[in-house]
Amino acid sequence: MTGTGFVVKHPDTSVNQQNNLQHSLFSQQSRADGIRDTFQQDKQLKPNKKRAIWLYLSAFGAALVLVWLCAPLFAAWFSQDTFVSRSTLRFASVGRGPLIRDVAVQGSIVAADSPTLFAPSNGQLTLMVEAGEPVKAGDLLARLQSPELRNRFAQEQSSLASMDTALKRLALQNRRQQLLNKQRVDLAALNLQSAQREFERAQQSWQQRLISEQSFAAAQDNYQRAQVETRHIESESRLNNESLQFDLQAQQQERQRQALQVKDLQRQLAALDIISPVTGMVGELLTQQQARVEANAPLLSVVDLSVLEVDARVAENYSGQLRVGMVAQLQLPGANYPAFIRNIAPQVEGGQIALRLRFKNAMPPGLRQNQRLSGRIIMQQIASTLRVERGGFLQADGGNFAYKVQGEKAQRVPIRIGATSINYIEILAGLTEGDTIIVSNTQAFDAAQSLHLIDY
Repeated sequence: MTGTGFVVKHPDTSVNQQNNLQHSLFSQQSRADGIRDTFQQDKQLKPNKKRAIWLYLSAFGAALVLVWLCAPLFAAWFSQDTFVSRSTLRFASVGRGPLIRDVAVQGSIVAADSPTLFAPSNGQLTLMVEAGEPVKAGDLLARLQSPELRNRFAQEQSSLASMDTALKRLALQNRRQQLLNKQRVDLAALNLQSAQREFERAQQSWQQRLISEQSFAAAQDNYQRAQVETRHIESESRLNNESLQFDLQAQQQERQRQALQVKDLQRQLAALDIISPVTGMVGELLTQQQARVEANAPLLSVVDLSVLEVDARVAENYSGQLRVGMVAQLQLPGANYPAFIRNIAPQVEGGQIALRLRFKNAMPPGLRQNQRLSGRIIMQQIASTLRVERGGFLQADGGNFAYKVQGEKAQRVPIRIGATSINYIEILAGLTEGDTIIVSNTQAFDAAQSLHLIDY
């Protein structure tokens, strides 16, 4: 068809024939429109089949290489693995070695003996020292003025003197009464002796029938009466003497009780002078000069700097494992010093237990009160065991699982741990020597069963 600009291609027509037909039609149209045809200047090129094949093969090979390189990444993307960068993780190998089960402690240097002195009674305080002043044991630190106590002491002393006088008077009365009792006993003994002689004479006379039977019976009755009277007088005299002795003992005990009261008041008066119990320095003044203080009010403290200890705190979950005498190590700049637990507080405060640690040997030089330091308490020593470095993975699963590294992956495996120390954890089951695990915190993995480790 001509004059319309359309070319109909037959499916059986070759490409060259179609091109020639198209150019012929274009030429006819150009001549009809007055346009010169350039068909004669065109040159038909034959396609290079070998070059096309090489291009196809090169593209196919590049595609295969790209698929081979990206296959692991694609496989991981379509799998259930969690992608984690190695640079964000911390790894450790399981190995054998010694393990010291210990617990870290933080503490401060305190004086082993730092007594606080209290007011023994009410009074006005006069301080003799200032805070920070060095003192020796027995030095006068302060003095209380208590007129009430001194007046009471004088009254009790007077009562004691009165009791001494009454006791002496009672002793004199007892001796006088004892003499009277003795006199009665002696008179009764004389009467008995006289009645006995009369009875013996009457008995002889009666045998010779010189007296009547009635006279003999009267003499016999007098003798028996004298015997009874003598026995009763002796018994009554003993009872009187015992009663006098009891009265004297009661008075003596009353006097002794009064003497003890006077002695106690004397002690209280002596305690008005506040004496330093140790050699050291005055710590804190807890009241003002010339202040009126009540009994048992704190006055001041004295610090004994000759023996220093460490006041430390540990978590309460170790309360059942700590014992007095356990070995500890205290860290100071440049060295570690052996120590031991001297005292454990019986109560828990704020989720912690207070400990007192004392240096085992000579104290390190240059220690200052309230100086901070750290250390550890050794609770168990194991010569050789399977262990791994301690890390944050314990907080993720409570030490029941760990991510074991196997090539480019890390599998979540169950484990069982034993003793723990500041640096290591004992492995009882689930891992073998030479295994590598992730020891950093794994809480962000949300207990994924498998991790894909990538390098970026």
